[in-house]
Amino acid sequence: MPGNKNLTVAAVMQNGKWGIIDSNSKWLIQPEYEYYENATPWIKHGLCALSSGQTGKYGLMNLAEEWIIPPHYPDIYAFRNGFIELHGDNPSIREFYEKDGSKHVFKGVDGISGFSEGLFAAELKGHFGFVNASGQFVIDPVYRNAHDFSSGRAAVDTGEELDEKGDRIKLFGYIDNSGKMVIPPSFEYAFEFVGNYAVVSVNGHFGLIDKAGKIHIQPQYEFYDFQTTLMYGFLIASLPAGQLGLMGVNGKWIVEPRFSQFGEPGTSDVIAVKDHGLWGFLDFQTGAMLVTPQFEAAGVFNDDMAPVKTNGKYGYINKKGKWLVPPTFIDAAHFSQHLAAVRTRDGYGYINEAGAWIIRPQFEKAGNFTLAE
Repeated sequence: MPGNKNLTVAAVMQNGKWGIIDSNSKWLIQPEYEYYENATPWIKHGLCALSSGQTGKYGLMNLAEEWIIPPHYPDIYAFRNGFIELHGDNPSIREFYEKDGSKHVFKGVDGISGFSEGLFAAELKGHFGFVNASGQFVIDPVYRNAHDFSSGRAAVDTGEELDEKGDRIKLFGYIDNSGKMVIPPSFEYAFEFVGNYAVVSVNGHFGLIDKAGKIHIQPQYEFYDFQTTLMYGFLIASLPAGQLGLMGVNGKWIVEPRFSQFGEPGTSDVIAVKDHGLWGFLDFQTGAMLVTPQFEAAGVFNDDMAPVKTNGKYGYINKKGKWLVPPTFIDAAHFSQHLAAVRTRDGYGYINEAGAWIIRPQFEKAGNFTLAE
């Protein structure tokens, strides 16, 4: 948004309608719209997926309350690598927009995925290949399935064969952006690379490979939320039907499997862990227990603070378990841009890290503050 670099914004609901405010509680977009909540991450790009409510269809608005893409679409899909996918009434036409509103129309394909590393995965007559931004196939549609490119690799399904029991299994491998098969098809399923590593499945169990196809963790585990945790260099793992632990990408346990649930990793190398119905926190780099499980609920550690629930109320603690903001709230989100959404009987508002009100409670719903481009 011109003239508004480093602007922190949040989506909030008032009187049943959504709008966008800044950290001074100024309305940037008046609360007059239906909000596509799955598109919340796009706010960092200065874009909001909204509906006027008159048509029930969505478009994209910037923070100057100008429609970049008019609300003509029933569905809006991922914003990825600068492209937004919108589905109109004609399923044979696929439309992608750049965040400035530039339009790319793809005809003659049956399906197309998000843009990644210069290519779109595209379906034609039941087979998948890859097209460029002009819609031309640069990798022929010869695969049963194809995932988006990541780290110079794309997982592709080369077909099916029978296992020793006579059951059909899929054979996934990886190609590079020239279409060359660089990791031979030998997996039941294969996921996108996160950095140098990707999760693969063999005989219903997960393992880990690198970009050269070398197996770092033999497929014998269950992994959870791995596309996120791999960004932090670890995996939430268990043996089949077992308890959960934390495993490094080298296959060694950081935390032996003894917990029932893990939360999301935050910015402070800390993750919430559940044991016998109660939540605590541990260091996901070393495995050291920082706060013994004692809380009814626990959120994400950001800015060295995390929301926790005790006796039915939420407050905030530090990594030593010391209360920084006493537990007085009905609900509480993690800190983002040094502000956190909390709920009282009067609705949602925002506090700072000292627990002082920055925006008084007045909203029916409130999202996290995000730094907009």
